Amino acid sequence: MRLRHILLALVIVGCGNDKPKVTTHDSNMQTVDAPPLPPGCDYAELTDNANDNGIAQGATGVSEDTGTAGIGKVFCGNVDMTHYDTTSQILDVDSFQFTLAADGAIRADLVGTGLEALDDAEILITDGNGANIAFDGSGVFLTDHGVAVAGLTAGTYSVALFTAAAAAPTSTAPLPYKIKITTFTNACTAATGTATHTEGATDNDVLTEKYSTSTVTGFRHETIKTTDAFEPSAITLAANTNVSISGTMSATAAIDADDYLDRDTFEFASSAGVNEVTIRLDWANKMADLDLYLLAKRTAPLTAGTNWGFLAASNADSGVGAAGMGGPELFVTAIDASTPWWIWNAAYTGSTGLPSPYTVTICPTHVTP
Repeated sequence: MRLRHILLALVIVGCGNDKPKVTTHDSNMQTVDAPPLPPGCDYAELTDNANDNGIAQGATGVSEDTGTAGIGKVFCGNVDMTHYDTTSQILDVDSFQFTLAADGAIRADLVGTGLEALDDAEILITDGNGANIAFDGSGVFLTDHGVAVAGLTAGTYSVALFTAAAAAPTSTAPLPYKIKITTFTNACTAATGTATHTEGATDNDVLTEKYSTSTVTGFRHETIKTTDAFEPSAITLAANTNVSISGTMSATAAIDADDYLDRDTFEFASSAGVNEVTIRLDWANKMADLDLYLLAKRTAPLTAGTNWGFLAASNADSGVGAAGMGGPELFVTAIDASTPWWIWNAAYTGSTGLPSPYTVTICPTHVTP
């Protein structure tokens, strides 16, 4: 699985403080010698002009060192609405450093009233700084929270809030937010027995993707075919009721020189009682590398030069051929009921032993952020 591409750009934002012996929490906007933490916070943002380490290579800022082991801690800050950059459309970026004492999987939850009204609010798990930054996990804020999950080795990492908007905000009032880090245990087990929906005869390729390299420009667009279409699953998610889709991944051919041998697209709906899903893709053939994506239903063709956006499995990379590989692909994301959703899974080029059966398991839930 190749990590999802995050369209991020550089912006340096902030407010100065001409009182070097006075600490100011950006998250509660108080200027005192020992500022009280906002309620429910273990660490509060101290500065907003140098902690933009959650964006693409080239950022000059560094993460604020929270001095904590991270797990079980809550970091608090503000989205500063006065930092909007018209070129990058970035609104504000805040990054907080923590340590992970032992290998393990973590989840980072983002909450904050008003974030749902922004064009884009994301929670990121990263390591490194500036030109050496790497993205380990990411999640989009939907309904009432955002969640990112990553399997990590012991070490130093950062969690970051990234916000963007298509136009400058009309209000300058800051938006308070909280980020909580906890351990992650996957509670979504692979479905067995008869699937809720079984792939039919529809030509359901629909989308293609090619990954960028130093010599190749990547793309994500609709196929060049005019005969393919998404396959309705008739699934509507309900909290705590798992559903599944079964299908077969074949060894067909690249489309428009993309990086896949076969692609399957299924549509499903959510409901108001669901605000988070865990989605996993399992298959038995260890010589095949299947990838998993989730995206809001496309209702119109893409304009030239634009890509279809997606959420991709980022905490489990199946790879090809090694013992223990061959699945699953797995990710966790917030979700909303405002649009139908597409699951797109595909066999990456180089996969052998196809055709291969697979099962997509969807575990919907309602969490209290």
